[in-house]
Amino acid sequence: MKRENKNLFEEMHFDGIEYAQNCLKETETKLNRNKIGIIISLIVPVINVIVMMLAEKYNWGDSMITLWIITACVAYIVGGGLLDAIKMVWKVTMIGWFIIPVFPVDIATAFVAFCTAGVVALFLPIVFILLNRYQLVKDKKAAEEYLACCH
Repeated sequence: MKRENKNLFEEMHFDGIEYAQNCLKETETKLNRNKIGIIISLIVPVINVIVMMLAEKYNWGDSMITLWIITACVAYIVGGGLLDAIKMVWKVTMIGWFIIPVFPVDIATAFVAFCTAGVVALFLPIVFILLNRYQLVKDKKAAEEYLACCH
């Protein structure tokens, strides 16, 4: 049995004109929210660096970690891409699990891979938000092409 290669981005298929129109409206709304999420994920690290300098001066170390987590969650909630980030962290963890198939070492490599991917997802939400934007643009283009063919 031959295994199919999965694409990173999904292809949109439409059943009718009304469904395509609804998808087009929905993706336009999501693209606007995604733009706000991109702005948040670009501005917030600058604010976090400023707060980190203040935290270092006044010993607010614990509040910094909380601030990073909150800002990443806000960026993901507004801009989308949280599920993509979780899937990517899971894939990286599984790759780390299977790199070295020796019992105690495979758990350690999976843990290191999980922590690394988690830190990237936490501190660089812009990557996954931009991946989500690419998928939304692709869906919008597919809906527009379908509607152009039907009219």
